Amino acid sequence: MKKVVCKPIIIAILVLVCTVALAPLKPPLGRKSRNSVLILIHGDNLGSHVSFTPPNQQMWVLWPYRLSDYGANRLLSIFTGFNWQGSGYDLSFRENSADSWVSNNIHHLEKTGYFKARSQLLGNHKVFPVSDKIGIGSVNRESLLLALDQSSASIKPVPYRGPWPEGAILVYEAHNWPDAIAMSREAQGQRGRAMIAEIPDASPTRWGRLWLSPKGWPDGFPVSPQTHMSGMLDARDIGRVLVAPNAVRWAVRPDAMDSYDSWFDHVQGFGSGVLTGLAFFLVFILGSAAYCIIIEERAPIASGLLIACAMAPTSFMITDNLSRIFGLDNWWLFLFGVSLGLSTIGFLFYAVTRKAFSGAHPLFWTCLVGCTAMLVTNPTWTIFSPVFSINRWTATGIPLGLLMAFLTGTVAFARNSAASWLARGLIVATLVLTAGGFIWLHSAGAIGLALPICALVIGEGWFRWPLLIVLCFLPTSQADPWHYGVVWAPVNSFKNFDDAKGLNLGGAFFALASPALLFLIMLVGATLLFGDRFLFRQMKMALKKDNRILALGFAGISLAAIAVLNPVFWSAAMICGYGLFIALFFDSVWAV
Repeated sequence: MKKVVCKPIIIAILVLVCTVALAPLKPPLGRKSRNSVLILIHGDNLGSHVSFTPPNQQMWVLWPYRLSDYGANRLLSIFTGFNWQGSGYDLSFRENSADSWVSNNIHHLEKTGYFKARSQLLGNHKVFPVSDKIGIGSVNRESLLLALDQSSASIKPVPYRGPWPEGAILVYEAHNWPDAIAMSREAQGQRGRAMIAEIPDASPTRWGRLWLSPKGWPDGFPVSPQTHMSGMLDARDIGRVLVAPNAVRWAVRPDAMDSYDSWFDHVQGFGSGVLTGLAFFLVFILGSAAYCIIIEERAPIASGLLIACAMAPTSFMITDNLSRIFGLDNWWLFLFGVSLGLSTIGFLFYAVTRKAFSGAHPLFWTCLVGCTAMLVTNPTWTIFSPVFSINRWTATGIPLGLLMAFLTGTVAFARNSAASWLARGLIVATLVLTAGGFIWLHSAGAIGLALPICALVIGEGWFRWPLLIVLCFLPTSQADPWHYGVVWAPVNSFKNFDDAKGLNLGGAFFALASPALLFLIMLVGATLLFGDRFLFRQMKMALKKDNRILALGFAGISLAAIAVLNPVFWSAAMICGYGLFIALFFDSVWAV
């Protein structure tokens, strides 16, 4: 009898346990899917008193350049993951009725491939504009543009107070900060999550603040798929985060101690002045070295300053990476310490290599130390940054050019000495670290593996002119000019969706029109104009005595060949040109 009573009780307990365990897997009936609300606010309307301070407030959004009227091209990036040139007519809408609007430019947007890119990013998610508080007939045109899709030219806003569609993306433009706060609370009241994004109005400012509502988001800071930085979203990432926040990686804290707007000021303002000063300093040192050659006097001070010019970019790389961790306020202190440390290490390396690696070029240790420093630092957090700089095309190539010059110099200057195996080991280590994704060169894709191999070939003296043909067609670019032709997008914003697959001549223009090329031309011109026969004879003697420095010139020519389909490498080729000048004058001074 007891067994008969126990059996139903045991079954009932098992059913109850299973029900409780599986309950979280089944959403309650009638429970709405969470909405994502994008609240846009212009910087001029934001004001100076921002009181909304959720835990993850220290975030920023990086917008493309403002190209069209009212910055409509910036809005097109949000739900396409693509930067457009846009048109002022994109914001042209006419009132169709008391509660709907019609786009006057929908056919042009469809022709450019905007809706194709939009559907690839959003999938089946719908976007709805939210009306103002005063009524559904009042809505901002920027919200209408973001909600426009190819299904219909007519758009009907949803009421401010709801009801709102379930599982949708809603767009609202706030008139001021209290209005943005009110909409954020309204979104949370309807079980939604809100993102407030500031659109900067001042030109050429490209960064604005970003806030996430306290509830509805994963903990921490979103990591941008474009910039690979936590708390710095590219405008092309906003749509991805709104659609599926959990599909984006979130970090515990920002990547830098200082706020990102400080880094924009550091790179664009202070960094530009530093690079300009360094260029003038290099011209002065080369002129002093030329004078010492002409008067037939060896100048240890001039040669030491030439080495300092070669090591200066490395010092800045290390200093800025330390400032990322400890703060920009200590920048000058870090620069002094790093310069002193590199000078000490360099002196010890020179003393060791002079005896242990007899036959190595005196600049071998300079390239070895510089190459090592380039591999362990991150160019994003330097004055050569591809993110914080004004012109992302030009700045991106400088770190690649520095690494190529140091790698090539390390191999070339170790040739015919016992240090050659150390240089080859460095190339192998670079390839392994790049393939494993342990250093920043991994983000360069296939070119990250091609550069060390090219440096080895050139440094070992195996360079032949037919190699340039191979480099010209090296499949390291996403551009396909054979099918999509050439395009003109100076700031990497395109007219059509397929233009991104073409060869962008705008990148080459900005690289070739940069101050780097101007100073390089000045160096060549000044040498030809003011140099006398004795100067050129000493250079010829230096090359005849040790022609390994020509490897830097071949490295620059090789990068120029790669730049045919990868315009960013024009600036990288110029960096190798500077390296050749420094090495040539260094050898010429000691050839006296």
